Order: sequence, then C-alpha cells, then structure tokens
Amino acid sequence: MTSQDNATCNFSVHLCTWNVAETRPPKDLTAVLGLSGEQKPGLTAVGIQEIAFAEEWLESLTNTAASKGYVRIKERQMQGIYLMMFALREHILYIQNIESEITQTGLGGLWGNKGGISIRFDIYGVNMCIVNCHLAAHLHQLNERINDFEDIIETQRFRDKDVDYVLDHDYVFWIGDLNFRIEELDKGDIENRIANQDLQSMAHHDQLNKIRKEQIAFLDFEEGSVNFNPTYKYDTNTDNYDTSKKQRKPAWTDRILWMVHDDAFQNQTLSVDQRSYTRLDGQLYTDSDHRPVQSQFIIQVFKEDYPKPPIEFEAITGWTVGEDGTCKYTIAPTYQFNSWDWVGLYKADFQHYGDYETYYWAMSDGSITIDKAYITNPGEYVLVYMASTDRNCVLGMSKTFNVLPRQQEQKKEL
Repeated sequence: MTSQDNATCNFSVHLCTWNVAETRPPKDLTAVLGLSGEQKPGLTAVGIQEIAFAEEWLESLTNTAASKGYVRIKERQMQGIYLMMFALREHILYIQNIESEITQTGLGGLWGNKGGISIRFDIYGVNMCIVNCHLAAHLHQLNERINDFEDIIETQRFRDKDVDYVLDHDYVFWIGDLNFRIEELDKGDIENRIANQDLQSMAHHDQLNKIRKEQIAFLDFEEGSVNFNPTYKYDTNTDNYDTSKKQRKPAWTDRILWMVHDDAFQNQTLSVDQRSYTRLDGQLYTDSDHRPVQSQFIIQVFKEDYPKPPIEFEAITGWTVGEDGTCKYTIAPTYQFNSWDWVGLYKADFQHYGDYETYYWAMSDGSITIDKAYITNPGEYVLVYMASTDRNCVLGMSKTFNVLPRQQEQKKEL
C-alpha cells in the first residue's frame, strides 16, 4: 500500500477467475493468486467455477498464499462455484464487516450449479463487494444470462443498510464464467481471426460488449481491453480449440469487470486503475477446457484519521508449555462489546481464521486465562480478538510472543 496524497493510499487488488471443469488443482498456483512478481497485492481473490475437488483447491490455494505472507479471510461455496479471498497479514485488522451471500439461478432458482457468490467487506474507510458467478450456458441463452445477472444483483441483501445491495458498494468487482459468446461469426472465421490476431473485429460480435453498449445489462460496469485470445473451449490437455462433434465456437466466456462509485469523499474521488488484464497460459492450465483470466487493480482507500482497532492487547510474556497463560486487553469506549466475541490462540503464521489452537469467549473485563491443556508446544504465537460471527473479522491482535518449553526441558538443553 503506497501513499497517494494526504487523504488516500493506493491499494492493490488481484482477481482471478477460472472454470476448472472439475479438474484437480495444478502443482503451482502462484500465478493464479497473482503472487509471481515482486509487488504483492494487498488483497487477492480467486473465483472458481465447476469445482469438484473443493477441499484440494482450498488447501492448495491457502498453502500457496500463506507461504507468501497471506491469510485467508473468507471463502464461500455454492455447489460448483467457489470464491476465496486472501489478504496480506498486515491488513487483516482493517478488513471489517465481512459478509457473504449466494444466489441460485439454475433450474429456475432451485439449483446452485449456476448463479453467484458475493463477499462484501469494509477496508480502510471504503467498502467493496466481489462477485463470482457462473451464468447460463450456450450461445442462444443470452436472455437467461441477463436474467441471471439481474437475479444476483436484486436478491442479494446485506446487513449494512447503507450498502445493503451489491451495487451500493464503493467498489464492485464482477468475475466469473459469464458464458457470453461470439455471435454472427462461424467457428472457422473466429479461428482465422485468432490466428491473425484480429481480436478487435471479433469483439464487435461479443454478446457482453453488445449488451453493455445497448445498456441492457452491466450498466455502469467497466471492462478493460480484451487483448487476449478467447478462453473457451479447448480440447483438454492441448492448446487446440474444440474439435469434438459439438464444434463449439471459441468465446471470451471468462471475464472481469468493475464498477466504482466516484462520489467525492473528503474532497477525494474514488477511482479504479486496471494495471493488467490477461489470461494464463502454459501446461499448468490445460487440464480444463477454459483458461484462467486475471487482473490487477489499484484502488484508493482512506488512511487519514482511520481509527485504530478497538481492541488492544497488553504485551504477553512468560508463557510456558504446561502452564496456564493469562492475557489482558483494553476495549475502546467506542466499541460495543458483544458476548459472542471470542479470543483465539493462534500460531504466529496462522493461515486462516479457523486455524486456531483454541478459543475462549471474550470477557468484558478484558482478561482471559488460557488453560494449560491447550498450551502444549513451544513456539511463536499470537492472540486474536474476533468479532461475533455476524461480523466475522479481526478487532485486535497481540504482538507475537514466545511460548517457552517446560522448565525441565530447558534444563536438559543446558
């Protein structure tokens, strides 16, 4: 996160969408998370469609992200649609009020093979919503795709009454297998234009571009120039477009769009700067009949007078394996204590919010004793104060502290 002026900071966001066609994760997901370069995004999110091995994907993505200093903030699955969000550890105290909603649009709303998942949250004084969707398939189902989009934006509601709809948020990022196809051109014509890299002429026949131009759907959304080859449909384990009997035409089914409310805050106007919009190629990504699409953005967030976290832990010293450990914390007067808040004991390199050693319900007097039964291994730890489940966010985190070996073990080492 870099300073832009006295009021705002540049904050980087990486997004990736991939229809994985029920395949297992490749051996390396670094590029999918946008972590191949030297510059690390503050936040990275991956939207997957047609997922079959969800636990393997979640574990692989989480392990890869954690190895680069990220914590998994939120994940949500609806049948084959999965959305996962990660943030650099330094930012997790400032990602608040996390919520997630789903909309099923398959079989008239009865089935979740199609539809959308959203994750919304507040971060450094702005709010953001990321939607991962899988819209109706096939060339002739354009109206169904439009209806799916409208169902998602109309039915998803959040608790914050100021931003209770998807489109109310300061920043909205819409990713997924939108399934829009190329009209009027036959398969041979499309493949010839791809071979000649005449992508611009094909873009005029793209259904998504048409409905946006005609203001039928995705009003106020923007998309960067699509300067990459269509991402669908490939013969698996090859770079050849569909040679099956169905002879499906290549299409840009996999897209990333954004919307920003450019209202002025503190005399500052919000904006989005898209730094890249590409597809991923190579043997790692050929198991699926789709190719992943990724984008890097710079947005503005507000740092000036941003309040510090409401929970502050006192320094923790003297914890030893096999002995009770006590922690103390201060609750800011502005924070309304909730008896469903809790304090978790985590290893210092924890990977996600459920990765605790143990947890206790928070006490309003600011003191908790962790039973010795849970203090079993020496090493570096942190204590994390988590808001009640309806907010699902970190309100305070201690500095890293050491749990020492038992005294007799220390003597043996001497």
